[in-house]
Amino acid sequence: SPTAPFRLAAILSLIALTVFAAPRHVYLTWQGDTSRTITVNYQTLEPTETSTVYYDTQPRNGRHADYRYTASGSAHQIPGLTDGRKIHWVELTKLTPGKTYYFIAGDPQHGFTAERKFRTVPSGAESLRFVVGGDMGISSDGADLLQQSAKLSPAFGVIGGDIAYANDALTNYTKWDVWLDHWETNMVTPAGYTI
Repeated sequence: SPTAPFRLAAILSLIALTVFAAPRHVYLTWQGDTSRTITVNYQTLEPTETSTVYYDTQPRNGRHADYRYTASGSAHQIPGLTDGRKIHWVELTKLTPGKTYYFIAGDPQHGFTAERKFRTVPSGAESLRFVVGGDMGISSDGADLLQQSAKLSPAFGVIGGDIAYANDALTNYTKWDVWLDHWETNMVTPAGYTI
């Protein structure tokens, strides 16, 4: 049919917009008790006013209405960075030690991250594996190092400095983008846990 190419182009455009709109640079940090809290960090390029994480102890395949828990956080923009991105922090609290949680971040209007999972740190006297490093940069060697670290299935990673070699210059923000992409993609254990 003559309208088939038009429909295909329209569908591909919608898919491209959805992919572009989805939050990016998802990483986890701590603000408090390492066994009962986690902070989900992510960035958006759209002017969203909400910072939301939907989470559960069971996978929900990214369907935000199916998650049992929701947490809200805050966002800010970096002064002088003209692309309008927002950096979001959402702290999840009252978690169970040593438990697996599944989550998505974002909002229905601008899109969500893919479903990811993490495991809280046990609170007892169990052995704990973690990785420590620094001087990473944004080369493929840094990405390879992250992949090798993730194969060890650490509970977390500690980075001692000289991370993206952006030299505290706002004009080097793309170096941070590359570094965060490397972390988000490569710091995932063989069992699929975000480190």
